[in-house]
Amino acid sequence: MRICGNTDVGKKRKNNQDYFLIYNGRDYVSAVICDGMGGAAGGNVASRLACEIYQETLSASLKGVNLYTITREDIIKILRLSVVCANKAVYAKAQTDNECYGMGTTLVAFFSCPAINVAVNVGDSRLYTVSNRMAIQITKDHSLVQMLVDNGALSEKEALLHPKKNIILRALGVDDMVEPDMFFNIEFDYILLCSDGLSNFVSRRDMEEIIYTKSRWGRKITDEKRVKMLIDLANKKGGTDNITAVLIGKEKSDE
Repeated sequence: MRICGNTDVGKKRKNNQDYFLIYNGRDYVSAVICDGMGGAAGGNVASRLACEIYQETLSASLKGVNLYTITREDIIKILRLSVVCANKAVYAKAQTDNECYGMGTTLVAFFSCPAINVAVNVGDSRLYTVSNRMAIQITKDHSLVQMLVDNGALSEKEALLHPKKNIILRALGVDDMVEPDMFFNIEFDYILLCSDGLSNFVSRRDMEEIIYTKSRWGRKITDEKRVKMLIDLANKKGGTDNITAVLIGKEKSDE
């Protein structure tokens, strides 16, 4: 697979509380984005710590495992452990460091090996699949607005501009335990992971157009350029938050 990512502070914030890590190995691919909360110091610490502990735990858990025959049950255990360990690390830091008290972070991740593709999320950072020129949101936001939509109190259109859109109902580091959602049987041409700084401003139609753009001004468009175009568009449309995107494509290059 091909994988690349980037992050930007945006046009309004003074510091970037988003963080991401990507790994493209021989046997598996992993990507994780965290969007920190809790002030300038706390948000930065939470997002970076969660990403690092998640990936460290995942890597350690996969040592010696046959990823061609691994079962769904074993994958669930490993990914859940990775999220739980990340949560514990952020929670412990928040409880013992006064400057980080009250911090937390979202987490969205993608894991792919020969046996399975899995999306993982806590909070409102998102994973989209993009196939046949159609972007589909796979993860579901753990937010007040999404709960109101689920209950029929808000329409999808009303939710886009709701004043309480940023209220998160589930995040890492807030409590001593957290349960991630997982999504399986994911088929894709591309996977797009992003923080809400991108999804709040870049529509699915925009994603489709940019991701399937082959060339511009006579030059071929690379995946790295597509990521930059997505981030630039989020800035152009407001850029009021930090913006992070990771794009994963199938092995065959279309550039």
